[in-house]
Amino acid sequence: MSFDIVIGKKCIAISCLLLFLAACGGDDSNSVSAGDEPVSKISSSSSEKLSSSGSRVKSSSSSVQKNSSSSEKAKSSSSSSVKSSSSSESIQQSSSSQIAWSWDVPKETYLNPEIQYDTMIDSRDGKVYKIVTIAPKGHPYSETWMAENLNYADSSATPSLKGNNRCYKNVAKNCNVGGRFYTWAAAIDSVKLANDSLDPLDCGIDKYCGLGNMIRGICPEGWHLPSMDEWRRLFDRFSSKRLADIGFKSQSGWAKDGNGDDSFGFSALPVGLWNSRGDYFVSSNDFTVFWSSTESCGGSELCDKGCMNGVCFVYLDANSGEMHLYDYYKNDGFSVRCLRDNGWSWNVPKYARLNPDVTYGSMTDERDGQTYKTVVIGSQTWMAQNLNYAYTRVPYKFYSNTSDSSSWCYDNKAKYCHVGGRLYTWAAAIDSVKLANDTINPMNCGYDKMCDFTGHVQGICPSGWHLPNKDEWEVLLTTVGGATTAGPKLKSKSAWCYNCNEDSFGFSALPIDVISTHFWSSTEPNYSTAYSMILFSETENAGLLNFNKYEKFLVRCLKD
Repeated sequence: MSFDIVIGKKCIAISCLLLFLAACGGDDSNSVSAGDEPVSKISSSSSEKLSSSGSRVKSSSSSVQKNSSSSEKAKSSSSSSVKSSSSSESIQQSSSSQIAWSWDVPKETYLNPEIQYDTMIDSRDGKVYKIVTIAPKGHPYSETWMAENLNYADSSATPSLKGNNRCYKNVAKNCNVGGRFYTWAAAIDSVKLANDSLDPLDCGIDKYCGLGNMIRGICPEGWHLPSMDEWRRLFDRFSSKRLADIGFKSQSGWAKDGNGDDSFGFSALPVGLWNSRGDYFVSSNDFTVFWSSTESCGGSELCDKGCMNGVCFVYLDANSGEMHLYDYYKNDGFSVRCLRDNGWSWNVPKYARLNPDVTYGSMTDERDGQTYKTVVIGSQTWMAQNLNYAYTRVPYKFYSNTSDSSSWCYDNKAKYCHVGGRLYTWAAAIDSVKLANDTINPMNCGYDKMCDFTGHVQGICPSGWHLPNKDEWEVLLTTVGGATTAGPKLKSKSAWCYNCNEDSFGFSALPIDVISTHFWSSTEPNYSTAYSMILFSETENAGLLNFNKYEKFLVRCLKD
């Protein structure tokens, strides 16, 4: 037996053996009321076929078992007791405690009784949610997730929700069990994004938003809608998609023997989805879908549409026995799980990232009046925040090809420069135009030019400060204990991951590009590259590597 599920402009066919197989038919578009989305109306489309990455996905055996004798117990760093899966791909499951899916069964019944959950209260409506801190054995950090689906519906306070959320079968009590279904425009809170006074974003259907790293969306304060990188990081704790599927599904409620062992207490429930255009609901007890904040062009027909409609989601179903990450259209209603902040966000002021246990100095750049915190580390005095100096020079006529008098804010958003500083090419970082115009010792420096500096290079640093060379960066790494363990000691406590960094010296490096961050040095090993000090998101290593001079990296200045 199989049946079609229409999702947005495409369809999913679910059967006992095949996922994403059948084609859709007909036009069932619905208009949405004014104010539901500030950017566009949902339009109808002709029938299209859906295959993720152009291929059919076959399900594995629907029989999932858990072997209680081979499982081991571990605890997370935030006192959530967790039970880790056996390393075996074959996991036996006892049927003695299984509960069939019913909207009349309280949501707490589906939680893992062996997990010690915490709770949080959404201050907007007083709803209480179970939360779980997930820190599997062998993983360097933990993250705190909601262990239940979001059930927030105040459309007066959050206009994005008007017409864009539903309870299953439009029965209010069902939201108390499985949370609400939200369109993507509602999940990201598109109205709020459109009305941002500093950086308005035109988001929604048929729009490419270009969202940043952490979007609160409709999540409670202090929480956010997970990006696809954050979803991947969660599921990558398992060695396979099958173990991830088992580990994150609730122990009861899933059809066709599709229950999981819920080893971390994520307790995903098979609530199905809401087709917003047809305004109907599909298949509770069979599958569940979670939104991410990430727009995508990943390997499907969405690439032809320039990412305007593509968005990534997480899919768990009772048939395949595997967790899947797909990209799809934005219009239909999926579930939302929120992730607690502590990671990177452009909405957190740069001063909030400093270590409160470190005594900082300060300096003011006389060129533009901006003030920076400074910190003494061993024999060196460093800026504890990234340089945010924008300047414009008239290129010297004989050396115009060597200069780069521009700089960039991340994602070209001006407010981001006030948080993470500016990004510079190497020619800009060394102030190649000033070097070319030096009346005593003019130097032709920059792209495909070897300057081979012998002393301090002020570059674009304030007076009395300079762009550090490779040796000076190495002194810093030695002072904090060596390159192999320098990462946690130099990275800010709260921006990189959860409870994973010390910032013991107050350097407070921020993860501007999420997975790593780079700082220019003034040292060049050859004509086309220069050294950069680099910190990676999930390793303790730090070091100096050479990169093309065209790259856009950060600048930290060192006192003369």
